[in-house]
Amino acid sequence: GNDQFRLREAFVRAGNILEFQPNAKFWAGERYYRRQHIEINDFYPLDMSGYGAGIEDWDLRIGKLSVAFLAGARPDVVTQNGNYAKSNVDVRLYDLKGPFGMWGVWFDYATAKGGTTQTGAFIPTADGYAFGLRHQRLEWHGGYHTFSIQYGKGAASNFSTSIEDPNPFLKNSERLLVAEHVLFQPSDRFAIMPIFIFQRKRDGQPGHGFNDWASFGVRPEVFFTKYLSLAFEAGFDHTEGFVTTQNGNTQFDGWLRKFTIAPQIGA
Repeated sequence: GNDQFRLREAFVRAGNILEFQPNAKFWAGERYYRRQHIEINDFYPLDMSGYGAGIEDWDLRIGKLSVAFLAGARPDVVTQNGNYAKSNVDVRLYDLKGPFGMWGVWFDYATAKGGTTQTGAFIPTADGYAFGLRHQRLEWHGGYHTFSIQYGKGAASNFSTSIEDPNPFLKNSERLLVAEHVLFQPSDRFAIMPIFIFQRKRDGQPGHGFNDWASFGVRPEVFFTKYLSLAFEAGFDHTEGFVTTQNGNTQFDGWLRKFTIAPQIGA
């Protein structure tokens, strides 16, 4: 029927191969690749999951290095070259000890090969780049603190192996993303997680301006026992932007307010 079964991860990984780099790991296949996640928004600032191959945890003494080739495809868009696909070269330097904690840098080069579809539409080839900086304090008042800032342009502007809908202006798209989240847990009875996300992006089409999204949220939790707790979530999202049409500029501006109460049972 309409049921579909998918293997989201199917890869092999091997380590302890090189005597002078015993912690380096080689891998190939399809996997969730070193993706970064933020509660309470269930948001991924960086998700290069896809299929490919690479090496991780190469010791540079000052930190660790990972290099990967990763790709994603659109089976619903087919050209004479096959499924419309995007290839990425992902390079990361992480676990760098510095002021106030651990630091990491990231770079991605992406190219989406175009062609002519079965309906005769032409999709131009587009490339792009993205880079970012991340700071972490993994032991901070019983929790942790993470901050990241990223910028991308063209085919790499979505910080993902997935491909946007094909259009001739993809090379002009760009995105800036700033994200911060903190877990503060002063005791076994109480914890709180505030978050902040700001994103500015544009799709590159003529007459389309920047779209801004800002999100604030907080999740306090009260623990009654080892197994019973109560969580609250409150957040505010704000979006704004404008589009130029034949009738002039159309501006949009709106808020989303949300609140949740969640009794919890822990294993």
